[in-house]
Amino acid sequence: MKRLRLPSPFIWILAAMLFAGGAAYIGRGLSLPWQTDQDIDLKLRNDEHAIFAERIYPHGLVAAADGHAGITNYTVYPPYAFAIFTPLFAPPGYNPDRALFQFLSVAALGLMAFYGASQLRFAGPAAAALGAAIPLAFSGNFVALCQGQFSIISTGFVIAQMILLDQKRPIAAGLCWALAMIKPQIAVAFALLFFIGQRRNILGLIAGAVSLLALSGVALLWTGTSPENAVVEGFLSHQLTHLQHQSNAAGMWMGSFGLTPIQATAVAGGLTGLLAVALWLFARQKAESMSIDKTAAVCAAFGYSGFYHVHYDNMMLFPLLLALVVAALRSGAIVLWATSAILAAICYAEPGFLVGAVQTSAFVRWFVFLWPPVACAVLLCTPRTERTAAAHA
Repeated sequence: MKRLRLPSPFIWILAAMLFAGGAAYIGRGLSLPWQTDQDIDLKLRNDEHAIFAERIYPHGLVAAADGHAGITNYTVYPPYAFAIFTPLFAPPGYNPDRALFQFLSVAALGLMAFYGASQLRFAGPAAAALGAAIPLAFSGNFVALCQGQFSIISTGFVIAQMILLDQKRPIAAGLCWALAMIKPQIAVAFALLFFIGQRRNILGLIAGAVSLLALSGVALLWTGTSPENAVVEGFLSHQLTHLQHQSNAAGMWMGSFGLTPIQATAVAGGLTGLLAVALWLFARQKAESMSIDKTAAVCAAFGYSGFYHVHYDNMMLFPLLLALVVAALRSGAIVLWATSAILAAICYAEPGFLVGAVQTSAFVRWFVFLWPPVACAVLLCTPRTERTAAAHA
């Protein structure tokens, strides 16, 4: 296998470029909402929580079934989300809510940068700087911050989940995963992390699931909504019908067989369950189970290609891209560097260019949605070596 050793000056330059790109994306994303009020999604969440505070479920069909006519909001968030939103939207006025949202997003980016640096520190300071820069340059950061989306915050909680599992603290990891489920399309696949490592890690999944059920129960009791109305009138009749087959590779593939988005999502959920069983069996049979970082890469690739998402959710690919770079630095395999570069191009491409290309070209759409699982397969099939390919001088 051909190998490539990157000199430290080149890695420093690459890190500097990513820092510069990240600063531009993040800076614009933080400033535009204050200048032009473009954070329309955060405002919508604020409005929905205001309705929730009046003990009305913020979904027109559900509210009507509960006897509250005239509600024009149709939330796409699950019931537990409104309980989680309460600390964020509790301060009076919208500006404090916006400031707190931006603070949490920047803190999540800081945690991801810290984790990236810690994972690449073995290859020297230049590689550590590169690891810190990797999550900052995602072009989805700009859109998430500008529109007020929770993708960055959700991914930050996923990284916290990984760190806590590595520290053998499954209960705390489970609570972080529950908070990450504010964006289910990002976090749900990372539940697979609880099926590897120590047997007691499954307690984290139990703790997270119980927390979500409890928060959902509190939200439904507060609004007087029955679980049946929340599921049938809200989730099945509206929240899933807005999904498009073009939102993920699994949806496009299953759409060609005539499956609806709801059916495609159900199939993807079933496949997630099968993958969880496979990982559990693998962990039980092998003396040394899969590492957390490689399993997270599998979760990222499967969740990205199997569940609904849009461009600003691409941050979920951070664990996959980081694991590829770690493996490339350890082995120097050219195939890993090439795979990482292509995935980075997908993650870092200017939002308008990438979205436009995906919408206008079927080939680009399939390539963008299928490359992450291909990259994950390359990662898993490349033999691990402890040799460091980065130059330390």
